[in-house]
Amino acid sequence: ADTASLMGIETLLVSDPGDIHAHLDRLDWARRHGDHDLWRRSATEARAVVERLEESQLTETHSLGDLLVRISQVMPWMERDEGLEWLERWQAQIHPSSLYLWWRGHLWEAAGAQDTAEELYRESLQIPSVRNVEVGAIRPRMGLGRLAMARGDLTNARRWTSEVLSLSPRDAEALLSSLAMERLEGGEEAVQRFIDEHGATHGHVPELWVAVGQDALHRQDRTGAIEAFSRAAGDPPRGRPALRLARALLMDSRPAEALEILRPLEADLPEASLGALACHLCLGKVPDSLPAAESAATHYGLRDWIVAVLQSRSEPL
Repeated sequence: ADTASLMGIETLLVSDPGDIHAHLDRLDWARRHGDHDLWRRSATEARAVVERLEESQLTETHSLGDLLVRISQVMPWMERDEGLEWLERWQAQIHPSSLYLWWRGHLWEAAGAQDTAEELYRESLQIPSVRNVEVGAIRPRMGLGRLAMARGDLTNARRWTSEVLSLSPRDAEALLSSLAMERLEGGEEAVQRFIDEHGATHGHVPELWVAVGQDALHRQDRTGAIEAFSRAAGDPPRGRPALRLARALLMDSRPAEALEILRPLEADLPEASLGALACHLCLGKVPDSLPAAESAATHYGLRDWIVAVLQSRSEPL
């Protein structure tokens, strides 16, 4: 069904190469499926269409803000400052969308302009997001929570984060932020209380244990991370939590165990092949095959495995 959906979008673009909605749908499809090659190609084509629009078309196209964001998020020439400048160029000419306001706020926050970022996050919350409820309701709130935390305002940081968890109990960033705030205010006892209460209310879902595992890694607690990721991945380990478990094992100088987890995952998760390669190298073995290098996804996934190898306590290769 998903492939048929993409074929339908491509058909629309063949009949009307200037269809803004179809360009946006294709970018969203590529992003949702992790197809980085299609995402980059689609962004290049969509940018060319946007650059040719007349001023009247800019003001009349309500989804243009979303399209500008998707283009800016993937274009290889779009370094942070240049991407922000490119997005700001259109802000007086288009209907602002929730996604457009939030992403500009995100970039301004990264640039250190906290007041501007806060204003944009608050504006974003005032505009319902038709295409993406997560962006409209959740990501701006997390942005406001981060800004409050940066100011040392734990009361408002907790308030914004709690609002996110009430809307999306499995939100990864909100769970991780909550663990950090609980530890800061109440130590390990408060952290365990949060885990127990959240689990009792919303279930001990994989996302909760992934957050616990990430929190442990941030504190260099590899044993705690492995235990949490094991709970997230299940038995037998599966899905993306299993990749996290394998990376944690590799960091802990246990490449053979990591490799056993990764082998069954390779058919469905290309990144598992990168992990298997890293494990083979740590074990001093030559893999039977190498990951395909033609996909951009290969390069996107490689960094995490390199970090895992570097953080491992294994002897240098």
